[in-house]
Amino acid sequence: MRPNFVIIMCDQQLREHLGCYGSPYGVTPNLDRLAAEGLAFDNAYTASPVCTPARGAIFTGRTPHMSGAYINELPLYETVNTMGEIFARHGYRTGYVGKWHLDGAGYMGSGRAARGFPDSLWYDGQRYLDSLSPEERELGYGGCSNETLRERDLPDDLCWATRSSNRAVDFIGRHAGKDDPFLLVVSYDEPHPPGICPARFLDAVREADVAVPDSLCDALEGKPATHRKWQAADVSQYGVNAESMREGIYRYLACNAYVDSEIGRVLDAVDTNCRNETIVIYTTDHGDFMGQFGFTGKGAAMYEAITGVPLLVRAPGRTRPGSRTKALASTMDFIPTMLGLAGLSDDTPLDGTSLVAALDDPAATPREEVFIEFNRYGITQSVTGGFWPIRCIRTARWKLAINCFDTDELYDLETDPGELRNRINDPACAAIRDELHDRLLQHLDRVQDPLRGDCWAARPWRTNPPIHFTIA
Repeated sequence: MRPNFVIIMCDQQLREHLGCYGSPYGVTPNLDRLAAEGLAFDNAYTASPVCTPARGAIFTGRTPHMSGAYINELPLYETVNTMGEIFARHGYRTGYVGKWHLDGAGYMGSGRAARGFPDSLWYDGQRYLDSLSPEERELGYGGCSNETLRERDLPDDLCWATRSSNRAVDFIGRHAGKDDPFLLVVSYDEPHPPGICPARFLDAVREADVAVPDSLCDALEGKPATHRKWQAADVSQYGVNAESMREGIYRYLACNAYVDSEIGRVLDAVDTNCRNETIVIYTTDHGDFMGQFGFTGKGAAMYEAITGVPLLVRAPGRTRPGSRTKALASTMDFIPTMLGLAGLSDDTPLDGTSLVAALDDPAATPREEVFIEFNRYGITQSVTGGFWPIRCIRTARWKLAINCFDTDELYDLETDPGELRNRINDPACAAIRDELHDRLLQHLDRVQDPLRGDCWAARPWRTNPPIHFTIA
């Protein structure tokens, strides 16, 4: 019998702020429970550290530039199959609740169901807003300070996460135990700003106990000029300093605690109705700097804070409870892995790799590397969102980022996990740097990257760069 799938995801969540990934704050007991009952990937990565391209990779299994949604506010190509379409073809009953951000209609969406998912359950941001009165809309999604949020004490049912969970729990109850399997996606907007949550979650931690990153005031010596420009912009425009970051992280942790409680409701529904028949997969689209290097949010960089993502998989009878793996994983790998777990073959073009081997044996290494790309932030952004194309390769130890118009970066993540020392010009690293460079160039050709060209090969540090771009 084919398994059910429940895909749960958050938006803009820093991996290290989950208890199962080392957070000292203890605000994610339900995700920690999921990790204790399944397998945690320590080295999972987004395909792009921006919402729309990251989500496009998850829900199509294609690289961002091949899905069509390669920057914010661009829609998927009509010729690309969604996860819903692929599994519906194989007899799965599908459902999607929560943030989509893949139809080109802005952050909250168009209110129209995506291909492969029925209209009856669809509840994107626009439908959420449409379900609120003008007064409720301002109260529940208008943005406010921590003090105002405490004073408002929003009722749970006014929040998007709670309303999404209600629909997810109902779907599981109605579809569990049927002859045909189901695929349900529960996509929370939280803890993405504005970080709306009921006031009681502000008591999840004390603001005074929140630590700011050690690298908050890093001078970015030897780093790309765009990084220094970004840091200066965040300081001047948003007043980024230790005090403001502590307040922001505190608000983020409160919202993180809230969304974790909602995830717990969905997990409880699975456990009550169909635990042994259901594979649960958890991730986020990308991370959040939370003050690291003086940055906020995400954007034109390849640091671990925004490219690394949590990935938890509970496959009853398959994953060993409480296991961990160092295997590399990409968010493009979801569809190939799910097809493998369901024993299905499909001729849809996919750029991801099946991770089934790592689920069966955490010591296995289905991938030798992951590739990450950045094109620009979005159509409307121009500061950190200007045209700063980046292509990146990450192996078990090394990360090479080619910043097309700027200084490139090479980090030894074994000796420098904080990515403080750029070793792109270090002669001691030349051999591994050039090997990674060759592999990255080969990848650009293999996936037909539309921006591939000599600009990626002819780098100032590369002696006799390979010439592999030919004109037929």
